[in-house]
Amino acid sequence: MTFFAVSDVYILAILHRDYTGSLKIVSREVTEDGDLEDASIVFPEITVTEDYANALLPIPASDDAPPGLLVLGGKFILFYEVGGSRRSQKGKEKATRSKSTRKSTTSTAGANDIVIEPRSRISWPLSDLTAYVSL
Repeated sequence: MTFFAVSDVYILAILHRDYTGSLKIVSREVTEDGDLEDASIVFPEITVTEDYANALLPIPASDDAPPGLLVLGGKFILFYEVGGSRRSQKGKEKATRSKSTRKSTTSTAGANDIVIEPRSRISWPLSDLTAYVSL
C-alpha cells in the first residue's frame, strides 16, 4: 500500500490478490475530507503480470518524467506511469466515461478490464528488495 499525489489529486494505491488469484493494483482518490472515492480516474485498476510482486514505491514527477509507481518483488521491477498513454483502445474508451456512469467491475481479466502495460520493465536477478529510502 502506498499514498502519493498527482497534481492536486491524492491517491491511495493498494497491491492485492483478488478472488481469482490475480495480482492487482487498485487505487482510490482521497478527498479533502479524508473520504475514499470508489475508484481513481487518474490511476485505474491494473492487473500486474509479475506474480511475486510485493511492494509499491511511488515515483514523483520530475521535469522530464511523469509520476508513477514501481512494483517491486519477483524477477522484475515494473514502472507504471500515472495517467499514462500506454492503454489499450478499450482502456481509452473506458477511461473517457464520466465518473458518475462508471461501474466497478469484479470480472477477471477480459474485455471489460483496462489493459495497461508497464512503461518499463527491468530484470532483477537479485533477491527481493526489503527496504527503500526516498532522497
